[in-house]
Amino acid sequence: MGDKKQPATREKIVLEYLVGGVTYRQLEAKWGVDHATIQRWMLQHKGLPRKRTDSYPTQKSTIKVLPPP
Repeated sequence: MGDKKQPATREKIVLEYLVGGVTYRQLEAKWGVDHATIQRWMLQHKGLPRKRTDSYPTQKSTIKVLPPP
Protein backbone atom coordinates (compact mmCIF):
# COMPACT_ATOMS: atom_id res chain seq x y z
CA MET A 1 0.00 0.00 0.00
CA GLY A 2 2.08 2.90 -1.27
CA ASP A 3 1.34 6.56 -1.46
CA LYS A 4 0.17 7.55 -4.92
CA LYS A 5 1.30 11.17 -4.62
CA GLN A 6 4.84 12.21 -5.44
CA PRO A 7 7.10 12.72 -2.40
CA ALA A 8 7.40 16.43 -3.30
CA THR A 9 3.61 16.81 -3.14
CA ARG A 10 3.56 15.00 0.19
CA GLU A 11 6.18 17.38 1.55
CA LYS A 12 4.20 20.41 0.34
CA ILE A 13 1.07 19.13 2.08
CA VAL A 14 2.91 18.42 5.33
CA LEU A 15 4.59 21.83 5.28
CA GLU A 16 1.31 23.58 4.54
CA TYR A 17 -0.27 21.87 7.54
CA LEU A 18 2.69 22.74 9.78
CA VAL A 19 2.50 26.41 8.82
CA GLY A 20 -0.97 26.34 10.31
CA GLY A 21 -4.37 27.77 9.62
CA VAL A 22 -5.54 24.77 7.61
CA THR A 23 -7.24 21.51 8.57
CA TYR A 24 -6.81 18.00 7.22
CA ARG A 25 -10.22 18.30 5.54
CA GLN A 26 -9.25 21.57 3.84
CA LEU A 27 -6.04 19.99 2.56
CA GLU A 28 -8.07 17.01 1.36
CA ALA A 29 -10.27 19.31 -0.72
CA LYS A 30 -7.31 21.29 -2.08
CA TRP A 31 -4.93 18.45 -2.94
CA GLY A 32 -7.28 15.51 -3.50
CA VAL A 33 -5.62 13.40 -0.81
CA ASP A 34 -7.75 11.67 1.81
CA HIS A 35 -7.62 13.43 5.19
CA ALA A 36 -6.74 10.15 6.95
CA THR A 37 -3.70 9.81 4.70
CA ILE A 38 -2.61 13.35 5.55
CA GLN A 39 -3.07 12.60 9.25
CA ARG A 40 -0.91 9.47 8.85
CA TRP A 41 1.76 11.52 7.07
CA MET A 42 1.75 13.98 9.95
CA LEU A 43 2.17 11.21 12.51
CA GLN A 44 5.07 9.81 10.49
CA HIS A 45 6.60 13.28 10.19
CA LYS A 46 6.42 13.69 13.96
CA GLY A 47 7.87 10.21 14.47
CA LEU A 48 4.75 8.92 16.19
CA PRO A 49 3.27 5.50 15.54
CA ARG A 50 -0.35 5.10 14.52
CA LYS A 51 -2.42 4.01 17.45
CA ARG A 52 -4.59 1.04 16.67
CA THR A 53 -6.18 -1.44 18.97
CA ASP A 54 -4.91 -4.97 18.60
CA SER A 55 -8.31 -6.31 17.77
CA TYR A 56 -11.84 -5.16 17.51
CA PRO A 57 -14.56 -7.17 19.22
CA THR A 58 -16.77 -8.91 16.71
CA GLN A 59 -19.72 -9.12 19.06
CA LYS A 60 -20.83 -7.24 22.10
CA SER A 61 -19.43 -8.84 25.19
CA THR A 62 -21.96 -10.66 27.26
CA ILE A 63 -21.73 -10.11 30.97
CA LYS A 64 -23.70 -12.46 33.12
CA VAL A 65 -25.47 -10.64 35.90
CA LEU A 66 -26.28 -12.77 38.88
CA PRO A 67 -29.65 -12.25 40.55
CA PRO A 68 -29.56 -10.79 44.06
CA PRO A 69 -29.48 -13.37 46.86
